Amino acid sequence: MAPISVGEKTSWRASPFTHSPPARRLSSSASPAPSPPPAVNDPFVMKAWAKSYPENEHVKFLADGSGTYTYALGLELDLSDKGLGVRSRRFALLVDDLVVKVANIEEGGEFTVSGADEILSAL
Repeated sequence: MAPISVGEKTSWRASPFTHSPPARRLSSSASPAPSPPPAVNDPFVMKAWAKSYPENEHVKFLADGSGTYTYALGLELDLSDKGLGVRSRRFALLVDDLVVKVANIEEGGEFTVSGADEILSAL
């Protein structure tokens, strides 16, 4: 499946996250609001990761343990040959009214287009 791209509609309601509040739905009349970053990891690891940032008040750490949401977005990365199984590609999406406006999707292990600076410049 091809990765999600600009102009496609996504449904946050279909997300598998159960241990944190659902992602905020952005509308064109609202100020930009942060979306929780999902990770293909179990909720216990995500909770421990969140605790390692005690000053954090805004970012929610959400587990996508089976990769359901990651697969739905077409953003899975199979690292089975390295003993890591299927993970999520590194990505950043800017979504407005459930429509993807910016899809910054990294290739391989790169970190060149999905950082905060790139998304902030797109706002």
